Amino acid sequence: MRIFTDRYKGIECYVLENENIIARFVSYGAKMVSLFSKSSGKELLWQNTASDSYAIPRYMDDYEEGEFSGFDEMFPQITKCICEEFPFVGVRLPDHGEVWSLVWKTSI
Repeated sequence: MRIFTDRYKGIECYVLENENIIARFVSYGAKMVSLFSKSSGKELLWQNTASDSYAIPRYMDDYEEGEFSGFDEMFPQITKCICEEFPFVGVRLPDHGEVWSLVWKTSI
């Protein structure tokens, strides 16, 4: 297994590679943006070919304003809503949850 940094659509990404796959992750939501099978020569995750730059999300953006390709985490909820549970009653939660748009601190 090799782990190294590279670029994906103009931003830094982290790459995990072994004899079978190449997986690429970006810091925004620790999103897996690519999963490439070396044996088949195919990309296994959908790629948005309409743009060659990464659509950087902002907290509380609707998901449609972010990057469509890859695999997103949706936590703690899927749709935007207002929390009804103590101690966060009345707190607005964003579309696709709070995780997908936040920059994660990452290192190798």
